[in-house]
Amino acid sequence: MRRTWKTLALRAAAIGGGILAALALTLLLIVETSPGHAVAAWLVTSLTGGDVVLRDLGGDLPNHLRVGSIELRDAKGAWLRIENVRLDWRAMSLLDNHLDASRVEADRITFLRRHESQTKGSSDFRIDIADFRFKRIDILPAVAGEKAVLTASGQVHYASWRDMAADIAARQLDGDGVYRVNAAVRDGIVRGTATITEKGNGVAGGILGLPTLGPVALNARASARGNANAIAFDLQAGALKATAHGTIDLAVRTMDVAFSATAPAMRPRPDVAWAALAADGRIIGSFDRPQIDAALALQDVRAAGVSVHRIDAKLQGNQGTAENGFRSGVELLRSGVIGPLKEILVWTNRPIWPQGMHRPKDTPGIPNHVHWYEFLAAAHDRPYHPTYQPFNWRGWLDFGTGALGDMACHTINIACMAYELFDPESVEVVDTSGIVDEASYPVWSIIRTKFG
Repeated sequence: MRRTWKTLALRAAAIGGGILAALALTLLLIVETSPGHAVAAWLVTSLTGGDVVLRDLGGDLPNHLRVGSIELRDAKGAWLRIENVRLDWRAMSLLDNHLDASRVEADRITFLRRHESQTKGSSDFRIDIADFRFKRIDILPAVAGEKAVLTASGQVHYASWRDMAADIAARQLDGDGVYRVNAAVRDGIVRGTATITEKGNGVAGGILGLPTLGPVALNARASARGNANAIAFDLQAGALKATAHGTIDLAVRTMDVAFSATAPAMRPRPDVAWAALAADGRIIGSFDRPQIDAALALQDVRAAGVSVHRIDAKLQGNQGTAENGFRSGVELLRSGVIGPLKEILVWTNRPIWPQGMHRPKDTPGIPNHVHWYEFLAAAHDRPYHPTYQPFNWRGWLDFGTGALGDMACHTINIACMAYELFDPESVEVVDTSGIVDEASYPVWSIIRTKFG
């Protein structure tokens, strides 16, 4: 019996050794031979469902790869092609869901078209590339409107949207565009800068669908402000000038950002033009349901074959309308829980800006950052004064809607929605301090609105 067990043990050891030897030989064949490289490339395509296709795989596998071409595909076919790739990395890091590369080089990258994104759920895949160099990046018209050719280098780290960093420099080979990003996100706080400089029509305008936008200069900055981000940017795109500044909290997905933009006559694309543009406003609240308070003025607009002499828009969006509490309140009122409703009393402490006053008589100089005549657009001409711009425009008939227009969308919103109070039978001014100089809204008013 002892001899039998000894014989079985020796046979098992021999079989196990043979299997290990065969596996080692198979791995050696894959790593060291051209047929083995072809098998490895086939495995990559199979394991990614055809989303990644490798051709001419070689090099010192597995940590020093050389690939003739890599294609990334989606449901419509190839959207990105990379040629002559050299990758030095820790291949075994993939077992830990981590791409850890010390060097990535490619002779040419071609963006054939925009990627058709497919939602596949969240991923905890991490990326660390210590040094990448791409000699030539071709961006075809399907991506940016017109073809552009760049070169780029830098380093990238990505673990999650709360933990990532990039130091990237790019330059346009068929133009004079220069692009730089040096920023990091740590615990949801962004710190860094991004700049774009294009002296002529370039990549930025093409991606935005505005191929004749003109020279672009963008300077964006982000830093910590408590647990949130202080952000600011200055943009000049052709004759258009825009600024924005404020706070963004990525953790709770909220923002408070003020912005302004002015432009004289422009034609950023062949079918879009205007004689003057002015915008000024603020976005505050959650990313999903922001509250917007803004003014937009456009003169002699031409777009898609349609011409409009003048557009004056006051944009106000109340994020509270989308809240569950608001919706529940509407349903309670509609259910009749408070009984028949005969009267609604609504009041506000507005205006908290200058209102009910005479036109200013002094004429201070126009600040360099204010494009006063673009702001006026088609309004009656008048000298610049800070009582009009940037925030106090809402108190003047030519620019705003006073306290009633500024606040009624908030304070009587729930009643209007619950009882569908949209078309009044009459509106009566019971008492008021009065409009001043036919120019400025009253300091206070009592208004009675009757619905049928």
